[in-house]
Amino acid sequence: MDFFGIGFGELVLILIIALIIVGPVKIVSVAKDLGKMVNNLRKASSEVTAQLTKAVEEEEEKFRTQTRTDQRTTNNQPPESEKISDNKSGS
Repeated sequence: MDFFGIGFGELVLILIIALIIVGPVKIVSVAKDLGKMVNNLRKASSEVTAQLTKAVEEEEEKFRTQTRTDQRTTNNQPPESEKISDNKSGS
């Protein structure tokens, strides 16, 4: 069992040291506080990741739109709405 790269024996040693330092009475409240802190950290990390992903997607879409506009301008092509489809030309 690896937990953050820590083996089972190392985890037991850490728990024993924590029990000695904090004491058996406060160990439960310390564990709860630590759990809440880890949960809040995960939520914050998830929110930052979502915001960054959204920002990158928006910038990619702006770039794609700008590239299409530049290509039309360079090729002197009419916009998509003004193009006549070959399929509708009485074949």
